[in-house]
Amino acid sequence: MPDADAERYEHALQAAAEWRIRLEEPLPGDSDAFEHWLSAHSEHQQAWQAMDATWQSFSCAARPGSRAALERTFRDERRLSRCWLGASALTLMLLTLLPLGWLVSGLDSPMHLLADHYTVLGERKHVVLPDGSELVLNTGTAVDIDYRDDRRVIYLRGGELQITVAPDSERPLDVVTPEGRARALGTQFTAQRLENTGQTFLSVTVQESRVELCQRVVEECVRLERNQRARSSQLELGPVESVDADAQASWVRGQLEVDDLPLTQVLHTLNRHQRGLLSYDEAALAGLRVSGTLPLDDLDRALNALASSQPIQVSRYMPFVVRVTRQP
Repeated sequence: MPDADAERYEHALQAAAEWRIRLEEPLPGDSDAFEHWLSAHSEHQQAWQAMDATWQSFSCAARPGSRAALERTFRDERRLSRCWLGASALTLMLLTLLPLGWLVSGLDSPMHLLADHYTVLGERKHVVLPDGSELVLNTGTAVDIDYRDDRRVIYLRGGELQITVAPDSERPLDVVTPEGRARALGTQFTAQRLENTGQTFLSVTVQESRVELCQRVVEECVRLERNQRARSSQLELGPVESVDADAQASWVRGQLEVDDLPLTQVLHTLNRHQRGLLSYDEAALAGLRVSGTLPLDDLDRALNALASSQPIQVSRYMPFVVRVTRQP
């Protein structure tokens, strides 16, 4: 293949890799844009077939607990590529490191690595938006920002965020997922995209003022006040619940505040903030409940606190591998 053709194909491979990740959870217009790119040149079709075959070869190998490794790999790769890597080296790294990162990351979808802002496991990030609004991203979160003259949209790809909204009467601010839309009518709220019993939800909790939460398919809406929470799925809009909004957002302060929650739910949350493997037997720990405040950034201290008040044993087998069992 002549050098010019080889360079074009390498660029096509790079674009195909980006499209493969992006289409895991496409935003409005992505599918049409992809079809336009795919049909623009035969090399695009060849590159897409090669990338898709590579992707399928390792997509079944993901396992829980490995998100951070994949994200660090791509984050470092992005930084290096901006400095000195050409398209050929970038494509090679995508094709060779992505399967390895996937195996050790357990990431549901690596599409968030192309997001405008994202966090890895165990990381929180503060982002100031162009209008002065402020985002705090929880662990494993990805967002895209779409600010225009007539609107402000934050696409929540996955994870959880808190937003403090700057007033702008001409441009509403929406947090959008495939499951719903949350429109700020005030100042501060949290939004989380989560899975439960096989469904994905947008969960919104209001800390200050009001938020309008709408289910996107039929545009059914509900207005939420301070200390209220509701969920929207692609199937329905859930009921309004009364909650302690500040406690729900305690992760912003690096804490986990719980009030009579199942121990397994507490361990699940702690595990989301760690880069190692925290395992436990849900059936054996059933019936144990927890109240109190735990640190999110120090797993050892959190587990020691739980062990001092619960009939559990914490076993550490090697760095980043912990097992919690019920005492005999």
